[in-house]
Amino acid sequence: MEITEIYNKVFAALKRGSSEAVMAEAYAILGHPVAAVDASFIRLTRVYPPKEQNDEIWDQLLADPRVSLKSVQMFQQHDLIKLNQSNPNAPVYINWGWFQDRPRITEAIFVDGNVAGYIAVLCPENEYQPWMNDALNIVADALAIILKTERRLARNSNALVSSFARDLITGSIHTPEELKNGLGTAGLELPGRYTMMAITPNSIKNISFEFLQNQLGGAAVSMLQHTSGAVHYLLLYAQSDSTQSVQNLTGIISSLDCSCGISRTYTDLLKTPGHKEQALMALNTGRRLQPRASSFFFDDIAFDALLVGAGMRIEAANCIHPAIDQLRAQDCANGTSYLETLRCYIMEHHSITAVCEALHIHRNTLAYRLRRIEELASISLTDNRTAAHLLLSFHILALSDKLKSAEE
Repeated sequence: MEITEIYNKVFAALKRGSSEAVMAEAYAILGHPVAAVDASFIRLTRVYPPKEQNDEIWDQLLADPRVSLKSVQMFQQHDLIKLNQSNPNAPVYINWGWFQDRPRITEAIFVDGNVAGYIAVLCPENEYQPWMNDALNIVADALAIILKTERRLARNSNALVSSFARDLITGSIHTPEELKNGLGTAGLELPGRYTMMAITPNSIKNISFEFLQNQLGGAAVSMLQHTSGAVHYLLLYAQSDSTQSVQNLTGIISSLDCSCGISRTYTDLLKTPGHKEQALMALNTGRRLQPRASSFFFDDIAFDALLVGAGMRIEAANCIHPAIDQLRAQDCANGTSYLETLRCYIMEHHSITAVCEALHIHRNTLAYRLRRIEELASISLTDNRTAAHLLLSFHILALSDKLKSAEE
């Protein structure tokens, strides 16, 4: 079919003002089943033709307007989302992997430079022709025009809530009066205890935040959401059982191949920015220390997060008590074990019994070693500042080992 004829047909449908008309015309032009979804993978219109095609993804979409999580994960595994997002105005014919026996042409729908949806055409290889790419491109442009028009009112209806969520989470609301006014303007009541979550995909552009937001929104959890850069924030509220709510969400987040950090629970909404920072610290530190895990609680990781944060500003070696290097050198030169004795003594909080049991030595042996450690390193183990510095030093060394192990 000639490009001019395709333009005329599609834009005649566009003048009728609905994505339904455009999709019906697309089916008439292409002669193969067509479907379109928005960026959160919710069907834009009914599929054409509205009957089963012996295609698992297609038939599921025919029955349910929401693309299943399993299908989206399949798109990710085959790089379909990445290919569509990174190639504007360039349809992709996918016929590999799971799609080898179910080939299709796909293209992203862009609005103002952002992905607003996707369109697909089921097409066997022996019937695929290059002009279909041009036709799909024209249809995608027409749908972009309609999406931009249809979605304006929907966006504005949530603008006040989105704006309030952004200001609260980013710390632009400072006083009880500002909080009261913001809640009133947005028409919100946020009762109960609160928890902040910070979420990020494990691969850049692995999943759209709109789809993530849609999936999380179906979890029957009261929440506000805000995206900043590569991190999506959730403020959970009005939870009778916050532990169960968090578990429900972390299950969804893990299934989407994302990671999340979870703050402590709190009761003062004005403290939200600080708890947002807790969630972000838990996320960033947890991903470094436990790359195979997907959810990290600030309470479990707070001390390590503090050390990692300090290490980003201060060279770790400058934080280590000099006695450690002195005793290490002594042990290497003479085959002694003073450093391990000191480490065990400090980490066991000076418990003679615990140290003797851990090292399998007599109390007199321990007493002798501790005297020699004080002499060799010129320190007093009864000095609180020295003991605290040594405790911090051994934690830093242990954390360094964990980071190295996680990176291997």
